[in-house]
Amino acid sequence: MRLLLGFLLLVSSLSFAQKKIQYKDYHLPVKYVLKKSSDTVNTRIVAQWAFKKNYFYPSTVISRLYFLDSYGKKSIVKESQLNYIEITDFDGSIKKFTNSERFPSLKSDKDLLLVLHEGTKTGYYVDFFVASIYGNVGATEYIIDENGTAISSNLLSGREKKLKELFAKYPDLLSKVDFVKTREDMINLLEEYDKK
Repeated sequence: MRLLLGFLLLVSSLSFAQKKIQYKDYHLPVKYVLKKSSDTVNTRIVAQWAFKKNYFYPSTVISRLYFLDSYGKKSIVKESQLNYIEITDFDGSIKKFTNSERFPSLKSDKDLLLVLHEGTKTGYYVDFFVASIYGNVGATEYIIDENGTAISSNLLSGREKKLKELFAKYPDLLSKVDFVKTREDMINLLEEYDKK
């Protein structure tokens, strides 16, 4: 009788035990820290996509983020609750996001900013937002100097003029502002500036 009872207990405990799930290719590894905590959470984020499943799309980190633990339990965290997040992209690169409330000049305390460069004198960030009722995503780039002043990439922001003011002491950098065409060009220019 004891043997039968033990066997039944073993079978019932095995049948009710949670099974680990097999992650899908769009469940990206992630580390994040909530605003009200210093603990780093390691889990997976459910990647969003517009056209291709293997291309990181910014809507993954806009408004609500969907996480999935190793047992398949889903949780939702609002963008405004996060202090920092690090996502390992499909190609193995790491995308880092920080909360915009670090920068009072942006007048936003809820958006996550993609970190492109953080140096000793400047930081370079991208703010993604939903730009239409169809879910299209837009972006504004910001360069934040050591005084906390933000230089925006908005159409009427006068970005080139403000960059020239920032680099006024360095003629060699000043001449390169007009040739900045890509984010990589801007990162290279800011890295040079940080070394001055």
